[in-house]
Amino acid sequence: MKRPERIAFLTVGEIACWLRVLNKDTASRIFEPAILPLLAGEALRSSLSKDQKAALTGATLSGGVAAYEQVRVPTKSSGLGVAAVVGQHAGFITRLTDKRAAVSARGAAVGGAIVAAGVGLAAWKNRALVPAVALGGTAAVATAALADDERFRRRTTAEGGISHGANLMLAGEGLRLVRNTLLKDKKHNFWIGMLEGLTLGATSVGAMLLVDGVTE
Repeated sequence: MKRPERIAFLTVGEIACWLRVLNKDTASRIFEPAILPLLAGEALRSSLSKDQKAALTGATLSGGVAAYEQVRVPTKSSGLGVAAVVGQHAGFITRLTDKRAAVSARGAAVGGAIVAAGVGLAAWKNRALVPAVALGGTAAVATAALADDERFRRRTTAEGGISHGANLMLAGEGLRLVRNTLLKDKKHNFWIGMLEGLTLGATSVGAMLLVDGVTE
């Protein structure tokens, strides 16, 4: 088996999504932080340079820390959590710039609007999340803007999934923001659980596509 950790990634990810649906917070604190670090094997096994491997491995490990903090304090800005999200995307951005990705004027405008909307929503419904949305949201949007480079979207190899992966991660963060602002006072039920499971699934699959693409 060439990629045993990929089987583990998919298995742990699916279990974690169901734990969200079933509202098992204690178990989620164990499973969710383990998801993204399982993608590190792809980088470590690749032909990338030592520095490039370090950047991408750091991104996946930071993603694990961010996931833990998002489970621990979902409706507040955690200094460690924000730093981990920024670190995660810094690793992705490093690899995207290595590939000479460029942000279009349209991408910059859309990204700025997304961040502004997110900060506005947090300021309106949950001020405690403003720092996380402003810093973490900007990092996620920057990754998505670089990943939207037309050269990647034309590829039929793993690089073709870079844009899809970054957009899925951004969509997942958007759903997380909705849950922790507009729906923060809603008690857990089947539909809230499905929303949380979908959020986790989108960010996890998105990260997988992005890592596979930037590793190529």
